[in-house]
Amino acid sequence: MASQDRQKDCSILVVEDHSLLQFSIVTWLEHRFPACTVLGVESGEKALERVRTARPDVVLMDINLRGMDGIEATYRIKALAPDIAVVALSTHDTPYHRVAAANAGAARYVAKRDMDTELEPAISGLLPSRAGSPGTRATPAVQGTNKRRKP
Repeated sequence: MASQDRQKDCSILVVEDHSLLQFSIVTWLEHRFPACTVLGVESGEKALERVRTARPDVVLMDINLRGMDGIEATYRIKALAPDIAVVALSTHDTPYHRVAAANAGAARYVAKRDMDTELEPAISGLLPSRAGSPGTRATPAVQGTNKRRKP
């Protein structure tokens, strides 16, 4: 197919230490974002290596990783490549975790229990416009902390 022969428009890196979940997320993202290359790694250390070599547009970062956790990996990714968007992903949906992710530089935060409804719009809102789904908006990493002023 001609569309498979051309270069992908964007890339997404999934950082998840549970191999079955990582495989499932990568496969799901490949179907949702066919214009993107989707790769998976199992640690913060490997994420940093991949960021240095592949420069993904979006990193989907599990917060609870063995070794270097996702918060530290996010800090390091943002220091290395501030233009890369990070979506924090966690089983913990607490203000503490949301603030820690935002302080590390995560653009969005998605609780794992909400992946089925929130992950696609979160990623779409961060991808280059040619690759994301039209008309979607993502949720900020820390909801309720940035109050918008009414006009």
